[in-house]
Parts: sequence; structure tokens; C-alpha cells
Amino acid sequence: MPSLSSKLPAEQKLKLILDSLEEKKAIAPEVVDLTGRTLVADYFVVTHGTSDVHIRALSDAVVEAMEEKGGQRARQEGDYHANWVLLDYGDVVVHIFTAEARAMYDLDSLWRTMEERRGDVSQD
Repeated sequence: MPSLSSKLPAEQKLKLILDSLEEKKAIAPEVVDLTGRTLVADYFVVTHGTSDVHIRALSDAVVEAMEEKGGQRARQEGDYHANWVLLDYGDVVVHIFTAEARAMYDLDSLWRTMEERRGDVSQD
């Protein structure tokens, strides 16, 4: 049984995750690079699906790829009938939303805005 931790570097985890999302036609996957910005993770992957079935397929594809090739189980929150599934692989966290929830939470631009503000402060 795969462990909760993995010896794969974050970049390799990220590639496995993105490949599995692409294979299942994830909508507009975006990688938010958090390296050195937070202790939460090095990368957030944010995407959405078109329906409960699609969200389940996306989530299942990531879980399967990470267990088979990455040797790591996810800490999972949410479910396929909710508006958000979170798969936590330690240094890479995957957020799979409904389109409506993704627009509402807007994690993609939230982190970009924080980076822009941080850049403005460091230039002063």
C-alpha cells in the first residue's frame, strides 16, 4: 500500500498530476508556484470539471497516478458531489472545483495578487 509520504521531488509529483489531469480533459489547469512563499505547499494545482462525473474522473485519475507511479496516497477533502475536491500530497496540493466554485474562490488570482503585492513591498 502506498504511503502518505513520497520521495518524489515536488516537480515530478507536479508532472504526474498535470499529465493525469490533461488525460481526463481538465478545464484550464493552472499551477500556482508557492515555492518559498508559504509552508503550506510548493505548488497548488487549480482546475475545474464540467460535472460531478468529470470532477470524479479528474480526482480518480490523479489519485491513481500518484498511487501507482508516485507511491503516495492523498489526504483528501470534499467529495464529487460537493463543489470542491482537495488532494493534498504535501508539497503539491490539487484543487478540483466546479466552474462556479472556482470563480467564487478564485485561488488562481488570489495567489497572483499576493505575489504582486509582495513584489511591490520588496521594491520599496
